[in-house]
Amino acid sequence: MSSTRWTVIAALVGVLSLYAVSCAADAPKSPSADAEKPMVLGRESNGKRVSVTVGQRVQVRLPGNAITGYLWELARIEGAAVEAVGKGEYVPDKPPGGKPLEGSGGVSVFTFRAVKPGVATLALEYKRPWEKDQPPAEKFGLVFDVAR
Repeated sequence: MSSTRWTVIAALVGVLSLYAVSCAADAPKSPSADAEKPMVLGRESNGKRVSVTVGQRVQVRLPGNAITGYLWELARIEGAAVEAVGKGEYVPDKPPGGKPLEGSGGVSVFTFRAVKPGVATLALEYKRPWEKDQPPAEKFGLVFDVAR
C-alpha cells in the first residue's frame, strides 16, 4: 500500500475514534448505584423534618424484639406526598455467619417513596397488636418535605 493510502486510513480511524468518544459523552447516563440506595433513618430521626425529592426512597429502621410481642406498625401517613412501599418487615439479629439467636432482638424495616411535591407526616407505633386499649410503648414520627 502507498503511504497516501495509510495516511487516509489513519485519518479515518482518528475521525471514527473521535466520533465514538463524542457519542459516548452524549449518551444518557444511567443512575449510579448510590442514587438508587434509599436514605436510611433510625431512632435518632424521631420528630425530625426530612427533605427528599420525588422518586427518592427512605428506609426507616427501628430496633425491637418480636419475642416480647411488641412490633413496630405503620399507624398512618398523612398527606399524599409519600407512600409506603410494601409492608414493614421484622429482621431478627443474627451473629455473623450464623442463624438468629432465640430471644434476641431485631430491626423493623419500613420503606417509603416520595411520589409528589408536598408535605407528608409519618407515624409508627411500637405495640402489641392484640392490646387494642393500651397506648403504644413507643412512637416514631417524621415529617417529609418533598421537592421536585
